[in-house]
Amino acid sequence: MYRKLPTYAVTIAILLFGAVTPGRSAPPEVSRIQGGNTKLIFGTGFDAASVAVHAWTPPAEEGDPLEVLRAMAAAGRDHPGSSLLPAAPPQEARRRRILETDPRGFAMAVEFHTTYNASGYYDATLGPEVCWVENADGFSPPQLLRSARPWWLFPERALPGDRVRLFGRDLNGGSALVALVSESGEVVQVGGSATGRHPIYERSFELPEDIAAGGYRVYVHNGAGGSAGWSRALDLEVVEEAKLGRHLIDVRDAGAKGNGLDDDTAALARALRQAAARPNGVVLLPPGRYPITSMLEVPEGVSIRGTGAGNSIIEVIEERPMAPGFPAGPELEGFSRDWLPHLQDQNASPMIWLRSRSSLSDLTLRSGPGAASGVLVARCPGVAEAIAIERCIIRATHGAAGWVPEVPIRVAGDTYGLTIRDNRLEGRGGVEVISTANRYAYIGDNQVRAIPNGAGNLIMLRGMRNSVIERNILRDGDRNFVAQLGVSHGKHQLQEGQQPPAASFHHNMVAGNMSYNVIPRRHNAGETMYEGPDAWWQGYPVGATAENIAVSGEPFWADMTGTFVLVLDGRGFGQYRQVTESTTSSLTVSPPWAVVPDESTYLMVNGGFVENLWIDNTE
Repeated sequence: MYRKLPTYAVTIAILLFGAVTPGRSAPPEVSRIQGGNTKLIFGTGFDAASVAVHAWTPPAEEGDPLEVLRAMAAAGRDHPGSSLLPAAPPQEARRRRILETDPRGFAMAVEFHTTYNASGYYDATLGPEVCWVENADGFSPPQLLRSARPWWLFPERALPGDRVRLFGRDLNGGSALVALVSESGEVVQVGGSATGRHPIYERSFELPEDIAAGGYRVYVHNGAGGSAGWSRALDLEVVEEAKLGRHLIDVRDAGAKGNGLDDDTAALARALRQAAARPNGVVLLPPGRYPITSMLEVPEGVSIRGTGAGNSIIEVIEERPMAPGFPAGPELEGFSRDWLPHLQDQNASPMIWLRSRSSLSDLTLRSGPGAASGVLVARCPGVAEAIAIERCIIRATHGAAGWVPEVPIRVAGDTYGLTIRDNRLEGRGGVEVISTANRYAYIGDNQVRAIPNGAGNLIMLRGMRNSVIERNILRDGDRNFVAQLGVSHGKHQLQEGQQPPAASFHHNMVAGNMSYNVIPRRHNAGETMYEGPDAWWQGYPVGATAENIAVSGEPFWADMTGTFVLVLDGRGFGQYRQVTESTTSSLTVSPPWAVVPDESTYLMVNGGFVENLWIDNTE
C-alpha cells in the first residue's frame, strides 16, 4: 500500500539513494537539457560505460528563412523539429566532456564550454547548436540548442497597429525574425521587432495597420539552427476595434453635492444606473469630495472617471461610517473559497466593487470607519474581464477589524486582462490578488506604501499566468512581493463541495520592481516569498502515453487543469508538463512527453512556479 511521504522526504530519498530500474537495450532518449557552459542532460539510456555526447555547429545557410516558414505553412506543419537535422553527428562534430553520470542513466552533467561570459543567459550567444547523446545501441534524436523558445505573448488579443510583447528564452540575435502565419497559410513578416528589458528574454513587434482580423500563429527565429531554427508557434488573435461612443453622466446631474459633508451615496448609485442604460457608460466626477456610507457596485461595462487624483475624491468620513455588511449570496460563488469566510466574518464592505469591463481612473479613494478595502474586483460566478484601475490614489489606512487587513485593492474573483497601472496605493498591504486564476494581467508603475510601517503583502498574487508585473515601487513593508499557489493542502481540509485551488504561477514577467526601506519580518530582511502547498498527489502511474498518465484508484476527485506533473524519479526524470484535462484517474498533459513515463516513474502533481522571468528586481 502506498503511503504518502512529505515532498521533501521523497526528494531527499531520490537524491541520496536513487531507485533501481531494469536496464534497457535502446538508443538514448533526451527529455530535457538545461544550463549554460555546463549543461544537465535528462533522459534515459545514459549508460556510463558507453555514453558520449557529440556537439556540432551547423554551417550558415544561404537564402531566406521565411521561405522555410512558407514551406512549413504550405505543408500544414507547426514546427520542423529534428527532421531537418542530421540523424547522427557529422564528421566535424566534437565530443564534449562528461563530468558525471547518474548511475541509473537518467541524467548527466556535460561541459560544453570551458570559459564563462557573465553577460546574458549563460551561453545564449555561444555555440554549438546541435547535440546527440550516444550509447552502445545508437544515437538519440538530434537536440537543437539555443534556438528561440517563446513562452507567451502579451496580449494574446490585439488590434491592428498594436505592439505585442513576446517573452521566453533565447530571443536574442541581431537578425532575429518574427513572423505570423494566418489561418489560410499566408506568412506575414511583422515590422518593428525590438528587444525588451533584457534582449534574451523579451522582444516586441508591431502588427501591420492593415492586417486582417483573425487567428495567427507567431514564430520566432533567432539566427540559430538554420532551417530547423524556427520556434514552436504561439497563438495570437487580431481583433477589430469596436466603434462605440462614450455615454457620459455628470454626477452633479444625478444630485451629487461633492461638498465633503453631504452623503452622496444615493446620487452616485443613481449615476451608475443611468450610465449602465447605454453601452460604454462613464460616470464623470468633477472636482470635489464625495462622501459615501455604503458600497458602490459598478455595473458591467461602466467606468468612473475623475478629473485628476487630487481633484475628484470619494471618501468615507469619520462622521458618516460605512454601513456594515460584506456582500453575501449566490453572486459570491466564484470567490476564493479560503478567504471568503474571513471577508464575511469581518462584515465590512469595500468602498467600490468593480465588475467586468468596468474601470476607475483619475480619482482618489479615501477609506474611513467600516470600510474593508478601497476596491473589490470580482465577477462571481464567472471571470471578470478587462477591468482597469489607473492613475488613482487609494488610501486604505483607517484600520480594519478582523483577520483580513484593509487594503487598497483586493481581487477576489478570477480575472482576464486585469490592469492596475500608475496608481499610488497606501494601506495595510497594496494589491492583493487572492483568486486562483488570473490571466493576462498587467500590474505596473504603481507606488505602494505600507501604513503603518511594516505592514505586509504590498503585492500579493495567486494563480497568475501570462502576466506582467513591472516597475512597481514598494516602500516600508515587510513581505513586499508574495506569490502563492493556494493554502488548501488536501481534501480533508476542504469543506463539502469545495475545490482545491489548482493555481500555478506560470509564464509571468516580474521585472524592474524596487523595494525601499524594507522592514525585517521574523528576522528576515524584506521577504520576497514564493509559497506553495503540499502535493495534491504523488505516486507511480499504471500506464502512460505521449500525452496522458493513468493512476490506480480515483485520486483526482477535483478538476486538476492548470496544475503540473513533475517526474521526480524513474523513466522520464526531469520533465514537467501542464495538465490540460483530467478525470478521476487520469491526466492529459501538454506538450507531449519527450520521454514517456512508465511504471518505474515517480510523479508529483501540484500547482507550480514554472517558466517565469524574474529580472532586475531590487531591494
